Amino acid sequence: MAEISKIAYARELAGYLSPNNAFYAKSRLINEAADAGSYEIPQLGSGGESHKGEPDSLPVKIKLAKDSKKTGTMYQFWADPIAISNESEIVTNYSKRQNHQIQQAGQLETKIADYAAYQWLTSKSGLIVNTSGDGRASNVTGITGNRKAATYKDLTNILALIRRNNVSGGGQVYGLVTDDVYSDLLNIDKFVNFYQSGRTEMIDKGIVGMYMGIMFMTRSNAEKHIGALLSTGNSKLTTVGTAASDKPASIFWNEKYVCRGEAPAQVNISTNAPGFLGATVLEAWKRFGADIIRDDEYGVAALAEVAA
Repeated sequence: MAEISKIAYARELAGYLSPNNAFYAKSRLINEAADAGSYEIPQLGSGGESHKGEPDSLPVKIKLAKDSKKTGTMYQFWADPIAISNESEIVTNYSKRQNHQIQQAGQLETKIADYAAYQWLTSKSGLIVNTSGDGRASNVTGITGNRKAATYKDLTNILALIRRNNVSGGGQVYGLVTDDVYSDLLNIDKFVNFYQSGRTEMIDKGIVGMYMGIMFMTRSNAEKHIGALLSTGNSKLTTVGTAASDKPASIFWNEKYVCRGEAPAQVNISTNAPGFLGATVLEAWKRFGADIIRDDEYGVAALAEVAA
């Protein structure tokens, strides 16, 4: 009887994960060890000053660099194991096996992406811009009442906030927006819609448009938010708590100021698994972590859709 290749299955599962992980891949990869439980994020202390002209005396004074570190955690994310009652069918029928792989990859991807969005969402009031446009309905499940739409001015404030707070130049700025904010963007003049312009090479990367140098991506989970939202007091939430005042949020970041620890997808294939009457059991998991690099959270910003 033919057997499923564990190596091939792991490789194909990783392939199904890749097209959907676009937003959290736009970050610094700190650790990719499969068995790692944590990773260290260097925190640079203040450096010395630069001077002009000849020194007053020799040797010149040396300033000791006092750096600290921030520790991130890599958690194990896993999909429900799948039992296939007819092992020969899943080996010979590639479409059926492929569908199960896509299902497991989708389960993993949803949990991982939700976690990354939650980790990168800032709750610091100085890094949050409130929407200021006309009231419109929210499609987030559980939200009641209208929320103010995103405007050109709001996006300008977001970009200015990120640029002011970055301590060094460079790095692409990305925005992961709710479906509602994406609809707002389509109503802003000069927003470059890659679907309309036919930029398939950008769409394949998960990037739906560009404005003022920001590359925009969009995501909607089961509750139709990006994976996290804000309370009226700017606490981070994973689900709606107060329907009338909670704020759907979009996140913006410079790719140099957020990071992830991401291990390869792992699988286990148990043919004739004991206790399963000869069924083949497919398991899939991977380790993942995500963090804002700086303790002050500079380099990220949030756009909160406030009640109208």
